[in-house]
Amino acid sequence: KSLSMQHPASISAMLDDFYPDEDPWLCIAKDIFGNEIKRKSEWQAMDLSGYEFLLANPLIDNSSRKADNILEERYLVYESDQLGKNWDLHAACILNLSKMVTCVCSHYSGSKSCHALFRVSGYSRQHIEAFKERALKLGGDPATLKPQQFCRLPMGWRKDTNQPQAILYYG
Repeated sequence: KSLSMQHPASISAMLDDFYPDEDPWLCIAKDIFGNEIKRKSEWQAMDLSGYEFLLANPLIDNSSRKADNILEERYLVYESDQLGKNWDLHAACILNLSKMVTCVCSHYSGSKSCHALFRVSGYSRQHIEAFKERALKLGGDPATLKPQQFCRLPMGWRKDTNQPQAILYYG
């Protein structure tokens, strides 16, 4: 069941919430190997319902989704496969982390976990590192804490399980 009241009407509207008043380079993909990079406005003109992955941090240009092309570490993603389908435990970990950094979105992976996007821009490097340390102690996947790592696209569709990547919290 959803916890928040103001879900976006579409992936396009969500992109406006995540990147207001700008048109950054973003990578959104149909599979984990995807590297298609477009401006936010170009993605918004497309049907994104068949896409599964989002690189949440904006890119410098459309050359690659590698770490050296990240414009800004704006978001970090918490995700844990170690917790299984214990949804209360997933929620508890996300709530614990949200005491340090604002959670902007949590969504179902379409399989056995939740992904949570935390907005880290504006925090000191020391605070971000402390957040990452706590996330790891709570069973977070170290890969998803890298700024260039894909996460599941909120409101996307996971093809291998034929499940929606439904938003659980949005705020």
